[in-house]
Parts: sequence; C-alpha cells; structure tokens
Amino acid sequence: MKKIILSLILTSINVCTYSQKIELGGELGFSNAKYEYRLNNTEAKISLGVFITSEYSFNNSFSVASKVGYISKGGNDLDFINQNFEAKFGYLSLYLSPRYYFLKREKFKIYFHLSPSYSILLNAKVNDINLIDSSETGKDDFAIQAGFGLKYFLVNEIILDFNLGFEQGFSKAFEVDAEQLHNQSIPYIGVGIRKQL
Repeated sequence: MKKIILSLILTSINVCTYSQKIELGGELGFSNAKYEYRLNNTEAKISLGVFITSEYSFNNSFSVASKVGYISKGGNDLDFINQNFEAKFGYLSLYLSPRYYFLKREKFKIYFHLSPSYSILLNAKVNDINLIDSSETGKDDFAIQAGFGLKYFLVNEIILDFNLGFEQGFSKAFEVDAEQLHNQSIPYIGVGIRKQL
C-alpha cells in the first residue's frame, strides 16, 4: 500500500515538473453511490466528496489532473438478506486523471477523462454499527472513474470545471453472507474552481 501511494505521489511530482501550465483549486462532488454484486446493485444513496485539485497541462489537447480528499460511499437494501441494510463508508481518496480535450473554444474546452484512484478507508458504519475494524470490511479500494467534463475560463485566470461520469470499484468494500460488495457511483457529478499559477 505504501508503494502504491509513493508511486502516485512521485508520478504527480514528475508530471508537474514537465508541465507547461499549473492550476490549483478545489472540487465539490456528488454521487449516486451504491454497491455492485453479481451484476446487481443495491439501492443508491446520495454521497458527497470534497477535494483539493490540480491540473498540469502539456499542450492545448492533453493534461493530467489530480485530486485528493474525502469521499463518502455506501448503499441501501440488499435483495438477498431479509433485513434493513444501510452502509455509510468514508474514504481518503487520491485520483490521477489524464484528460484529452477534443473540443476547444476561446471560453471553454470539453474533455474526456479516465481516472484510476486509490482510497483508504477512514470510517465504516452499517446500520449505525461501527465496523472499521471488522474483517468483513475492505480497508482500501482501487477504482476507475471515467466521463466527460467542461472547463470554462473566467477572468483573472479563474477556471470553472464541471465533470460528469461514473466510478467502479474493484476491491471488496464489504462482505455480507460471503457475498463481496464493490463500490459504484453512477453518476458522479463534480463542480470545481481553480486558478492558473
């Protein structure tokens, strides 16, 4: 786990070193979070994410964005257990996001992104029971987020960033009756603001 975190940090530093433009800011994200299992899904719940963000541009078409922060995930109601189920998990998450800008205008640019992420579990409650130390709870999560976004240029090098996509987790988030549940967010909506340095 330490090697993965170190690799992501070193990659971000290396990208920053060779980039032409650097932007720093923040993002507020909302997602329709749920669990995926055996190609089925739990009922969704609205979850929140708060991030510090950056973007490093190499040219007018390609950049690498990154963000680190807190995101909540979870889900409600499983069809294979006869009881109420409500999961609320919180993660410290790091995303590294290559972006390709395929439509460019004077005031805005539209991009596609594919973002691998690594998350460390900070808190975990199922039906208000703390399960952070339970063997049924996964302690980290590898995921992929993909989608489209719009970058809008305001005055004084201030930039608004809107992105829409989905996220699929591949690690065990939680285990119920020997069934592994994986995080899923469809859709994820992010609204960010950054300043070009």
